[in-house]
Amino acid sequence: MTIKPLVDPEVHCNWCGRGPEPRRIVVTGAGMAICDDCVDLAVVLIEEEKKRG
Repeated sequence: MTIKPLVDPEVHCNWCGRGPEPRRIVVTGAGMAICDDCVDLAVVLIEEEKKRG
């Protein structure tokens, strides 16, 4: 897995489809990519699910 700034115009988040912007971070690996905004959203959703038990 690699963490790098999203500067490659060919790389887009597989969740939201957003492309490169200043200060956006993307985690890539195994042919997938997710931006920091979608990671934040996923964390919130996981925490809510854990609370529901």
